[in-house]
Amino acid sequence: MESSLINTAVILSTTRVFDRPGEPAQACPLTDVGGLSLFQRAVLTLQRGGISRFVVLAGEETDALQQQLRGDARIKAGVRWLPVREFPPGDPRTWEALAAMFGGSYLVAGTSAVFPVSLVARLREESGTGEPVVVVRGLAEHENLPNRVGAVREPPLQGTVGMAQSAAGVITLEEAATLALDVDLMVISPTFMSPEWAGAQDGRYPLQAAIERGIRQGQVRILPLGEDWYQDVCTEGPATPAQAVWTLLTDGLEGFMARHFNHPCAKWVTRALLKIIQLLR
Repeated sequence: MESSLINTAVILSTTRVFDRPGEPAQACPLTDVGGLSLFQRAVLTLQRGGISRFVVLAGEETDALQQQLRGDARIKAGVRWLPVREFPPGDPRTWEALAAMFGGSYLVAGTSAVFPVSLVARLREESGTGEPVVVVRGLAEHENLPNRVGAVREPPLQGTVGMAQSAAGVITLEEAATLALDVDLMVISPTFMSPEWAGAQDGRYPLQAAIERGIRQGQVRILPLGEDWYQDVCTEGPATPAQAVWTLLTDGLEGFMARHFNHPCAKWVTRALLKIIQLLR
């Protein structure tokens, strides 16, 4: 039932969950993508997906972010602001405080990407088991992962560093984490913050380290993107705000059209609109 689904989310406006060495810096949460800032898009997308209460870990841009929400009548959800100077995401105690504050499972999302409402809805539906769930990409070819959503759970392999085993052999954590565990969209459950869930060796990204350990041990479920999409937005490189707008127009619009019209019609309408937009530039 809808009432049993989580309705709380933590929004990270100053950092990512996953470290990405060598990649361009993430875009500012105030970056405009198609007429809305990344921050506004994150809040509206999550709200439409069923989230009604937010906690924002905010930094120097707090005033500007608050002003955006005050000026947007579409945002009905309750919002609580926590300063990152007092609640730094790199400190395990921050996540422990959030777990105590909510008293139940909650969603974690960043502000450096655009994603569809359908992905939020799927994630909330899969969180009903009370286990942590993390969205991943790049694992579609590994249908038999034991901790994949919808798969039968198997005990972790003994004496290996593999996170799972399939017909292709052992899929190591390094392969999976490097290529797939970079989507800042997940559900954290109360049991996840068990004693000694994080340590000094985890560095500046304790949540990432804990999630990777949980996957190795079969305690964190993974939700592949499937037919949904997730578009990063960075300051430079291929994942620019312009590319994010293109993703919204192609994947987002065509996805909407495909759900409400037949697929050939969806493609035709999408392509026609894209041509019009290009002519107006």
